[in-house]
Amino acid sequence: MKKFYQKLTALLLCAGTLTAGVGTFSAVHAAATLRDEDWTLVAKTPSTNGCGSTQGLAVGETYLYSAQVNGSNSFCSIMRVHRETGKVTLMKNSANDRTFFTGMAHANDMDVVSVGGKEILYLLSTSNLLAYEIQDDTLTKIASYQIKYNGNDFIPGSMAVYSIDEKRTSFLFKSGDTISRGSIETGAAEGKISVSIWCTIDTSKIELDGKVQDFSSFLNQGMGYKDNTLFIVMAGCEKVETINQSIILGYDLTNASGKIQPDFDLVFFVDSDEYPGLFEAEDCGISGDGKLYFNTNGRRSSTDTDHDGVFRLNEYTFVPSAQRQPKYLAKYNPNGAEGLMPSHTMPCEGVGVLPENAFTTDDKHFDGWTARRTSDRKNYYVNVNDPTDTKWMGKAAEGYELYKFPAGAEVQGLTAVEGDTIVFSPAWSLYGDANGDGKLTLADVVALRMYAQGGYPVPADKAEVMDVNGDGTVNVSDANILFAYVIGGIGKIPACE
Repeated sequence: MKKFYQKLTALLLCAGTLTAGVGTFSAVHAAATLRDEDWTLVAKTPSTNGCGSTQGLAVGETYLYSAQVNGSNSFCSIMRVHRETGKVTLMKNSANDRTFFTGMAHANDMDVVSVGGKEILYLLSTSNLLAYEIQDDTLTKIASYQIKYNGNDFIPGSMAVYSIDEKRTSFLFKSGDTISRGSIETGAAEGKISVSIWCTIDTSKIELDGKVQDFSSFLNQGMGYKDNTLFIVMAGCEKVETINQSIILGYDLTNASGKIQPDFDLVFFVDSDEYPGLFEAEDCGISGDGKLYFNTNGRRSSTDTDHDGVFRLNEYTFVPSAQRQPKYLAKYNPNGAEGLMPSHTMPCEGVGVLPENAFTTDDKHFDGWTARRTSDRKNYYVNVNDPTDTKWMGKAAEGYELYKFPAGAEVQGLTAVEGDTIVFSPAWSLYGDANGDGKLTLADVVALRMYAQGGYPVPADKAEVMDVNGDGTVNVSDANILFAYVIGGIGKIPACE
């Protein structure tokens, strides 16, 4: 568990109890790359009946159902995979007792529900939604619904069951970045599902491993839904360069309206070295015990046809929206340094710990983290004469300076605004800047040599900054190294290595 969350978001918890005004928040969301060791192959779903292209996935309590279609979308096979054992069974068509189906078109999304003691598989087929009753290893078609928008045929790219009771069954449909809703009488054998637009989702700029990246070239795939949370799949494939990468984005729909952003903690970017020929995620879903499953078209080489499969993320467990803590986003600005540090969420209640500095410079010492709150554009200051007197201010009042949180510090009281962003920036001082003028010159070399030879005591707050070679002591060697740096003999202060 620890390894996964370190890779996913760093999961460094922080807290806040202060009231702050609502403002404009960052629309960039983040993840860390997940590799082959972060998911488990439940089962391979190889080509059968000439059907070799993986499409929809439905996640049930005991079984997973994965669709495979042929090149012309005229035939479809449905494979049942036992979630625990990985046993694969080809589902039979009760109409002819064969292990393939016609009329399912691209079968690009599926969902499965239990209602009235029956297990029902819903399958999206262009502008039609098909319903099949599952009886052991056999599927019996029981309904076909036309999907309409403003009276016209509507062809969504993906679907999921939104809610179901004895009277109505409601569905979510996705077309591009638009999410729509529609319903039908539960148990109806035919009819029209009239949809209305609900909201749109942002799938554009996503921070990955600390760098904002554009995934607009990735293909829209299937989606899954559970407890006010929508998961959508976007995949690299043969039509784009990133054929072994896919991304799953989660959205909290509790109060959805307008355009909504991904939930920062529900961004899963998968990058496979084991399947360099192709690792194209198609659909996903959440099981009753909170496990996230996805299926793929996979190849280890250009001629490989035997590595499509169903996978499970190893250490992610779904948390219902009502149980999630309000949180804000912690981002890291290098403040003139080099490198990247991934953003991560912080809860708005409790206490957390700030990370170590990972930015690098040629000649600067890390003095601590300063904080800027995005919601009200204020910085965190401290009274220079009273370290217990701290305030969020738009600019420094007389006698105040930017507060510097040390790496590893416990922090709290930063914000109570859910979705807020706090930007932490490193405060720097120059190694060897003995006279404190913000420059490195021969005057600093002379002053440092005098410090080292006992001409002047080294102030306690300057000891680390004067330790140019990073050996834990201040001596003549530090002065000699500083001299070499000032005249250009070396290109980097050793303590920065």
